[in-house]
Amino acid sequence: MSLSRILSILFGPPPERNPNNTNLHAGDEDFIRTLAHAQTGYENAQNVIKAIDTKTTIVTGLSTLAAGFLIALIKWSIELDDTSPANLEQVVTAFPKLSTLLFIFVGMSFLNAFFCIAASVWSVVARQRPKNLENPFTILFPAYRRAEAKAAYRYIEERLRDCSKSAILKEYEDQLRIVGMILGHKLQHNRTACSALLLQILLLGCALTTILVMYVST
Repeated sequence: MSLSRILSILFGPPPERNPNNTNLHAGDEDFIRTLAHAQTGYENAQNVIKAIDTKTTIVTGLSTLAAGFLIALIKWSIELDDTSPANLEQVVTAFPKLSTLLFIFVGMSFLNAFFCIAASVWSVVARQRPKNLENPFTILFPAYRRAEAKAAYRYIEERLRDCSKSAILKEYEDQLRIVGMILGHKLQHNRTACSALLLQILLLGCALTTILVMYVST
């Protein structure tokens, strides 16, 4: 379908050339303005989603790095010679109360690492399209289940044959609701992941301080 045909469907036949009236009708201007506003909102939401996904990747990497460092330190201490004063078994035997505190810090740090990674992964899980929207399918984002393929084909064919201004705006309305829902979920899970990462780093610092005190005292 040519561009002139599409414009003809959306706005009607082109107006006759008239030096006194070269503008579009008021309704057409409102439609173009509303459509541009919806497109801008949709693009902004998509950009924010991309930024959140990038931050989530960074948070996941930092959490994995912190957990890996703690595991490497414990492994190094356990594998030391039995006569070494830095051997974890000797240190634990010499300081039973501090050892209990150390194990609590280590366990809580790993638990927060688990929460951080789980929240990060859950934030990037693909969401199903809500079922309470007026349009069962959209041309703007033609995603559908395999069982609904025939109905989706019919819907897309009908819309491409005759798509009114109100139908276009309704599709943008539904899509803005969807990206808004996705954005809200991602923000919530990203905050959870960041909070867990902060607690993990704090507990890691407490564990390292406790280990240092035990080693120095030994």
